[in-house]
Amino acid sequence: MTSVRMGMAIVAASLTFVACSDDKVLSETTMTRIDSSGGLALSADGQLELRFPTGALSEPTDITIETQRGRLFPRLRSHIYEFGPDGLQFGRKVLIRVTGLTSDDELTIAQIDGEFARPLDSSVWDPTTNEITAEIEHFSSYAVITVYNPCDGLTCGTACVTCDPLDPTCTEPPPANKACNQSGLCVDATLPMCGVPRDGGVTNTRDGGSTSDGGAIDAGQRDGGSATPDGGNTRDAGTPIDAGTRDGGVPVRDAGTRDAGPPPCVDTAYQNIQPIVDVLLVVDNSCSMTEEQMALANNFSLLLDTLTQNNTDFQIGVTTTDMSPSGEMGALVGSPSVITNTTPNIQAAFASNVMVGTSGSATEAGLGAMGANITHASAAAFHRANSALTVILVSDERDYSVDTPTAYVNTVLMSKGPYPERRTQINVIIGPTGGCTGPAGTAEAGIGYETARAQTNGAFSAICTPPYAQALTDLGNMTYGYEFVFGLSGSPSNTQAITVTVDNSHVTNWTYDTALNAIVFPPSDVPPASAQIDIEYACN
Repeated sequence: MTSVRMGMAIVAASLTFVACSDDKVLSETTMTRIDSSGGLALSADGQLELRFPTGALSEPTDITIETQRGRLFPRLRSHIYEFGPDGLQFGRKVLIRVTGLTSDDELTIAQIDGEFARPLDSSVWDPTTNEITAEIEHFSSYAVITVYNPCDGLTCGTACVTCDPLDPTCTEPPPANKACNQSGLCVDATLPMCGVPRDGGVTNTRDGGSTSDGGAIDAGQRDGGSATPDGGNTRDAGTPIDAGTRDGGVPVRDAGTRDAGPPPCVDTAYQNIQPIVDVLLVVDNSCSMTEEQMALANNFSLLLDTLTQNNTDFQIGVTTTDMSPSGEMGALVGSPSVITNTTPNIQAAFASNVMVGTSGSATEAGLGAMGANITHASAAAFHRANSALTVILVSDERDYSVDTPTAYVNTVLMSKGPYPERRTQINVIIGPTGGCTGPAGTAEAGIGYETARAQTNGAFSAICTPPYAQALTDLGNMTYGYEFVFGLSGSPSNTQAITVTVDNSHVTNWTYDTALNAIVFPPSDVPPASAQIDIEYACN
């Protein structure tokens, strides 16, 4: 066990009040001498500690931590801490640890610079222990803030940007115009994204007393609206009048008969005969990945069995985390580069494809490779328009992609058409918070990858401990890969009068999406394999 030596802390006796708008800031400072053997420095509030490893400092140094209480800052979840000497550089990274936090939101440690904040890529929030850690290479001001959520508090369809407004170094990725979808993700504003429920939720019923779209039936009334037909005849015990005729001698229509009008539109569609799923594996090919790639190859049966048992029409492709000019940059690897249900010697083909070698870039960029693969020429036939997409990211390091995890998640979502959050899942085989050691080697926390997984409700497996069952078998719910959006050929004149049957059984658990002019089924009621869906409506 590594021992940590704590130097003598000197707490400044003076309490300084600094004007900040209309608020008062209480500044309290501690000082601890740390030498080359390392040590621990604590803040005055006891919530923050700095851990200096051996060799971080070359000579004894007085480390100061100024705790600024009451200072206002957007999304602030802790006090602001200013470390000194300002700008001090370290020979080895120093660990920041903040404890005693509570939050339902994702938190990050950020460097505070005036009115701006730059989240630290090394920041790891653990809500189970209410603590957050990060590694730094120099001193500045730091605080814990809430991770930027582009659609937090915004309704579906509201304009959004993926760049954190507190981070001036962020460059907004294309497209220029984005909006929040119904899952709270900031996506291309031109995509259909906000499902509209049926007016009042009423399903039309034919016969049985429902009224036609044009209004209530006359029930035998004259053109002038009198209650009895010509001659004053009355009905016999509720029977439609047989003697009365309308002007011009036209017999009165039976009560309950619909007004004459154009025939309704009826659209018929059919569910896929089996779920359609594309599986993309992004495999780290840096020098430390020999054991992990072998473990992945040896446990292919978990993935194959899951796909086979679900009777899935599947495709499997592999790329690497190498986004350097000499790397794959998102291209599919192997021969064949796309494995399907009919690939001969499928186990051997998969093993060959995922054993991508260990000569790739040490700057692993799995999320960048995932995003690049979406539009890469080698994957044109791999990404099918009518399929669900499961990405499995495999790495023993954190992600070093140039953009944010959210930006790459959005790239994937925007490729999957309407309701992409129901067609996409990102699974990870990575290091957990704090890293791990096991039969497949050691790994550091999979920072970045974990964010992408969480945004798509994907599955996690620790890379150090095969067989990676969760990530290789959790491929969505039972309806994943089936179609759930069925477009109409005409425009309904009354959305309340739409009727839907599945295999000749009347169903009501669906919504009408105005933007798509389509019927949308919820996950719990997606039509089964090969089902016939009939949609009847009065059309313009």
